[in-house]
Formats: sequence, structure tokens, C-alpha cells
Amino acid sequence: MSYNSKVFNVMIASPGDIVSERSIIRDAVYEWNAVHSKSRNIVLPPIGWESHLSPEMGGSPQEIINKQISSPKKPEIKEMPASEYDKQVWFNRL
Repeated sequence: MSYNSKVFNVMIASPGDIVSERSIIRDAVYEWNAVHSKSRNIVLPPIGWESHLSPEMGGSPQEIINKQISSPKKPEIKEMPASEYDKQVWFNRL
């Protein structure tokens, strides 16, 4: 069944040596969507450079990422808390 909702892209980025941690965060966002998106009318699709960008030349890697992921609004940057309790509190604030 369909429903109206607001969509907020969640950019997940980190150094390249912690791939498994990015996967854990992505799974947590999917879980939040499964549990809360319909009742709160909010969907949080996780995005990342691995899955949402295409190869390009002509600038520094960061400039290319910024250009491909840029949006008209300034993104709101929030840091993910470390403890399991803090994660639950953080997700419940959305």
C-alpha cells in the first residue's frame, strides 16, 4: 500500500577502511524505515559514493562527489552516536 511521505537522503561516508561499519549504519537506516517510515511519513534512503556516484574525470575526487550529490539545500550534518542506547535515542529524534 502506498502513502505520502517526505524523503530525506542520508549520505553515509567514511574512510575506505571501515566498509563493514558503513554497512551496519546502512542496515540501521533500513531498519528505521521499516519500523517508522509509515507512521512518521518520512523515508530515509541511505546513499553513498559506492552506490550513487559514477566515475568522472576533471576535478579532485571530493569535488566530483560534491557535484554529483549536491542538492539545492545545504545538507544537515549529524554524527552517528557510538553506543547502542545513543543510536536508539538518535533515531527516535527523527
